[in-house]
Amino acid sequence: MQPERFILTGFGSRLETSGFRLGAAALFLLGVAWLFQTWPWLSGAVTIPWDAKNHFYPMLRGLSAAIASGESPDWSPYHYAGHPMVADPQSLIFSWPYRLLAQFVAVPTFQHQDAVELLTLLAGGLGLVLFFREKGWGTAPGVLAAIVFTFGGPASARLQHVGQILSYAAIPFALWAAERLAARRSISSGLLLGLTGAALAVGRDQVALLGCFLVAAYLATRLLATHRDLLSTIPALAAAGVVAIALLIVPLGLTVAFAAMSNRPEITFFNAGLGSLHPAAFLSALIPDYFDARGFWEHYWGPGSPTWWSQWIRLDRALVELYAGTLPVVLLIGVGLCSGQLLAPGARFFLVAFLALMFYAVGRYTPAFRLFYDYIPGISLYRRPADATFLLVLCLGILSGYALHRLMQVPSAVFGGRAFAASLVVFAVLFGIAALVAQSSGKLGATLPALARGAVFILLAHALVGLIGWRPHWRNQAVLAALAFAAADGAWYSTASGLNSKPPAIYAELDPRGSDPLVEHLKAALRPEPSSVYRNRAMIFGISGPWQNAPEAHAIEAVLGYNPLRWGAYQRTVARSNNAHFGSHPFSPLFPGFNAPLPDMLGIREVVTPLPIERIDRAIKPGDMRLAAMVGKALIYENPNVFPRAFFAESWVQADFTTLIETGQWPNVDLTRTVVLDASPPPKTGGDAGMAKRVSITDYRNTDITVTVEAGQAGFLVLNDIWNPWWQAEVDGQPVPLLRANVLFRAVLVPAGRHEVRFRFRPVAGLFAGWWSKLKPEHPADSAIAAGR
Repeated sequence: MQPERFILTGFGSRLETSGFRLGAAALFLLGVAWLFQTWPWLSGAVTIPWDAKNHFYPMLRGLSAAIASGESPDWSPYHYAGHPMVADPQSLIFSWPYRLLAQFVAVPTFQHQDAVELLTLLAGGLGLVLFFREKGWGTAPGVLAAIVFTFGGPASARLQHVGQILSYAAIPFALWAAERLAARRSISSGLLLGLTGAALAVGRDQVALLGCFLVAAYLATRLLATHRDLLSTIPALAAAGVVAIALLIVPLGLTVAFAAMSNRPEITFFNAGLGSLHPAAFLSALIPDYFDARGFWEHYWGPGSPTWWSQWIRLDRALVELYAGTLPVVLLIGVGLCSGQLLAPGARFFLVAFLALMFYAVGRYTPAFRLFYDYIPGISLYRRPADATFLLVLCLGILSGYALHRLMQVPSAVFGGRAFAASLVVFAVLFGIAALVAQSSGKLGATLPALARGAVFILLAHALVGLIGWRPHWRNQAVLAALAFAAADGAWYSTASGLNSKPPAIYAELDPRGSDPLVEHLKAALRPEPSSVYRNRAMIFGISGPWQNAPEAHAIEAVLGYNPLRWGAYQRTVARSNNAHFGSHPFSPLFPGFNAPLPDMLGIREVVTPLPIERIDRAIKPGDMRLAAMVGKALIYENPNVFPRAFFAESWVQADFTTLIETGQWPNVDLTRTVVLDASPPPKTGGDAGMAKRVSITDYRNTDITVTVEAGQAGFLVLNDIWNPWWQAEVDGQPVPLLRANVLFRAVLVPAGRHEVRFRFRPVAGLFAGWWSKLKPEHPADSAIAAGR
């Protein structure tokens, strides 16, 4: 047990009445500040914008709709013509807060989504309070850390990145569990670490990766620092490992496997470096709204803006905004650095982590990022080292909370007159640098109000810190005043700014309580008839941002969307642009225009665009595509030549799909009667050639499709749904190889006669079968299965 537990006065191990009241008051302040900050979203006056609505909200709607209808959300037919949601880190399937919401709310609203995200962020702050109490650093310092964590930097500016916020909120609980294991070394503490560590790692984003590294390094440091028998830790660590592996093997395994066949198995060093945090961004942590980022984009003048334009900087203003409050910065510099408190054993780890994360975040601006990229596993999978700012703010909260803890313990030794004066000098130098940067950018006049406001806040924070250190009889009141100042500062700064809020009306296309005319038109036009072989899709591009993934929200089968992760072959042929919001579609050799086989195979019946189709596809001839309707600014064209979703092909030809994708040259055959395969199928059996062909889709669900086939001779049932190795096929209940057909689709060899063909999406079985096939030796009997790869 650490000495701080016995030295601490006011609260902690002694639990004096005044200390208990201080801790309770501090928690009350945190709750009030959180409610004040979040009320605009909770009330529905504003909503968290951009990716939160354009991407994550449709994913949530799709998840909720699947669960409500009794279907599996593992595969979605509405996203990129078919997408393995179970392998997508951003699908929210393995996010327990949203999975819980989807389990009970069939049609979540904007307010539901925002409330869950904001509550999860608050829970992460409370996790820091638990960590501080476990360390013996007290409740009030823990509340300060929670204020910084909940309201500071990316927790305010980057609320749109829902997945990263969820990963960020999980880190404090994993740190708390790691501290418990280091201190207690019990099986129960190991189980807790395994559970919280899995909750963090399942985010599968860069924040989760860096968070796992931080927690692992912290646990290792704590275990080595105790100088106890490390063998006694093995049972607890084993328990943590077993729980974590059991919870992570499926989501991580599926994501890794899908990433290997996706459009982004890794990010090049050059592209990753473009997302580096410019060193000037750290000035925004010192001065509130220094770069004028909280208002309109036109006013922002920091890195990534025209003022700082460079082809080497690709930063959104939200990535640059790091302000987490004035008090924590004063505690960090004045108490922590000028008094040397951050060199104490309790804080040393987080100081080193803070400095390492700074080097990582600035990316290409130091040689260190080359080492990170080359030698740390997982780093090459992500494109934006600036994401490390999440953990920077976390470490800032912990370090400033620790500084407050030390200030309350031994105030005269921690923040005397020399430290006070040195701190003011440091801040004067930093403000001078900020003024010079603004002057060099021609923005000094516009920045003077922010500099003046920041100077006032700095002086006020110094006064409060001095009051805590120099007036022992008023210490609890001074601490409470300092926390109130930090909470008001953080909540005021992060509430409903231009960085994190927009009116809900701009996402009317996604609102389940509305009735968008384009949504209604597409639903009516694409509604399949029972037992029909036709299930048509829409191609939507160039419309407003919400339409990127609106089909997923409204259960409209579409061929485009917005997602950083998609099947590589599909990206090279159909979804060459990641964003359906773009005004023109970048065609490919295999999809050179709408007068080509692939759009017909995809069943693209409706093409929705704000431009006349002749301006998009100049090879279109009069009468090829009929203008069916105009809904607002959207022109809706109909393609009369779509293939049925399921059809019977009597023959096959072999072609190299890679070559086909690159050249766009289909074999010279009738593609309505002949299927193109990339490998030889099993041999066909005979039959009655005069027997009529009949195909009907008798049941169509997300992960389970049944097709009835009747033919006089053996042939191929072609299903124009996107192929994936985790789909399995059965003919009359017997497993058969699932073939990859016509580059993107599925086919099954069926014998003559009447048969029921069933397609089932079994990702877990497919994943383990893939692992097993790599472990066992090759055998000729596997050739039939290999043909379907």
